[in-house]
This record gives sequence, C-alpha cells and structure tokens, in this order.
Amino acid sequence: MAPYGGQAVQRYGFGSEEATVDQLRTELRELALTVLELADVCPTCVSIRIEQAGTTMDGLPVLRAMIALVRWDTKPAMRLLLGFAHIERALQRRVSTSWLGHAAHFGGVWLHPSDEILAGPGMKQLAAVLSSLEKAPANSSTECASTGRATRAGLVPSV
Repeated sequence: MAPYGGQAVQRYGFGSEEATVDQLRTELRELALTVLELADVCPTCVSIRIEQAGTTMDGLPVLRAMIALVRWDTKPAMRLLLGFAHIERALQRRVSTSWLGHAAHFGGVWLHPSDEILAGPGMKQLAAVLSSLEKAPANSSTECASTGRATRAGLVPSV
C-alpha cells in the first residue's frame, strides 16, 4: 500500500471499511474546527491545513494540523496563542476517542501567524500582553526551569 494520495487505510475495529488519506484529513480538520470553536477561537480568524508528515512502520499515516492565524481579532487571537497547549491537548484527546485514532497517528498541531498578522497592529497588542504577563507577580522567576540559566531581560522585542 502506498502511503500518499488516495491511498486506502484500514479503519481498525470497523470491519472491512477503509478510508482514504483525504478522508482522514477531512476528519482531522473537522475535529480541529470543533476544538477551536470550543476554545472560542473564531473559525474566520484561522486557516487549517492538514498535512501528512509521513507513514509509520505500522503503515498508518501521520497527520498534523497546521493552523495559521490569518485575521486579528483580539479575544480569539489571544485564546489561540496563549491557550495553544490546551488546544493541542484537546485535539489529541478528540483524535484518540474517534475512529481516526485507529486509522492514523496524530502528529500534533503547528501554529503559524500569517504575513498580515506579522505586519499588523495585533503584534503590538501581543507584545503589550506578553510584557504585562512578565511583570505579573506569579511570573517573577528569572530562572529558566529547563536549563537553569537566567532569562534575558526584555523578552518581548520592541515593536
């Protein structure tokens, strides 16, 4: 079985039913949309592309969700950017409890800002939010937990 394109992938536990990689991509996209909507991320603020990252030794495709922030709306953008880990965990759980978890491996979520976002006023808003988070008392540590090295002052670049 070739792993790409219209390749059929058996759905384990569903008898002889099979799904193409395109059908698997569609299912993952729908699950991603559901998770984003539950996280209060407006679907018109993002684009979602599902990529096949490869095939594992068991012959199942590895699919990942590529989410691009394409329109700045403060609340949904902040929920996406600051809640990214929660969104990825929620999508992982959705995949593992659906038939998709038996027909493909979940390769995670990748998040990218569009060129319009990078050049727009939302970046100044994001810098201000990050700066205020750095100043919060609960976030007063100057040690990087993973390396033990001091973090450099002014994490947020001036815009």
